[in-house]
Amino acid sequence: MTDMIFAHRLKGLRTGWGWSQVDLATQAGMKQQEISNYERGVQRPGVLRLKKLASVFGVTVDSLVEGW
Repeated sequence: MTDMIFAHRLKGLRTGWGWSQVDLATQAGMKQQEISNYERGVQRPGVLRLKKLASVFGVTVDSLVEGW
């Protein structure tokens, strides 16, 4: 999976929930800049961050990174 596919999946989940980047960052215990970097494909989250994001959205890590 390219970084941009992950970026689109993350942004799609976030906006589907009606959340801003700040809302997601707060829910996940991260900084807004991290969420922005992930959504722009500038940075990849580590395993712990992926687990947290998956947990926040109630999805599996695989669904976030399938084919990565």
